[in-house]
Amino acid sequence: MRWLKSALVLALGLFALPVRAQDTAPPPEQPAPSEPPPTPPPPAPAPQAHDQEEPPAHRPAPAPEPRRRREPEPEPRGAGFGLEVATAGLASGTLQGGLLLGAHTPGGSLYGVRIDYRDETQKLAGTSQSTTAFSFGLAGRFPVAGSPDGFDLALGIDAAYVKASVTDGGAGQAPSGGSGFLIGFGPQLRYWLHPNVAVGYLAQLTYLSATSDDMGGLRDKVEHSITAFTGSFTLSAGF
Repeated sequence: MRWLKSALVLALGLFALPVRAQDTAPPPEQPAPSEPPPTPPPPAPAPQAHDQEEPPAHRPAPAPEPRRRREPEPEPRGAGFGLEVATAGLASGTLQGGLLLGAHTPGGSLYGVRIDYRDETQKLAGTSQSTTAFSFGLAGRFPVAGSPDGFDLALGIDAAYVKASVTDGGAGQAPSGGSGFLIGFGPQLRYWLHPNVAVGYLAQLTYLSATSDDMGGLRDKVEHSITAFTGSFTLSAGF
């Protein structure tokens, strides 16, 4: 029986050992409060239907605009050959005009040799008188104000030798003539239609000093001094 008691005591001791160990063990740790789960992103908005339009992914690329051709700009005027044509009247019985040939500069100046011609016929009391005059000299046009792209104002200066003849239609009247020098200066208003072409009007104060021909001793020489204000339309060009 002694061994039965010993076995019983041993069994009770083994049973009490885990109970004590469980009683003396520290309490289990409480789990930390868990963080709230992240909020998922909002769903993407549903694609809207376009009325009578294709989706953006299928829209055709816009056609490129056609490039406009630039019109060639007129070349600026340069130095070269220049001329000026002038007319003071084309009335009945009168023909008067002039031609200036020379050079022109980029600034609009024009200078050279000028030739003038005048033919005028007057009728009075059944008789007629015809006057023909020819002049040859130098001329210049020098701009003083304005723009070479529009209106400008130039100073015109002329100096020429003049030869004239007068013929009377009456019976027994011998023709007469004379020669002298002419000086003129005045303003010229020009409008440039093109960098090398201009139309204008020239107004000049002229002074003529002439002497009539001797006519072989039939007539005495007569000196004439005439001051006048003249005007003419002009067309200027440079090449």
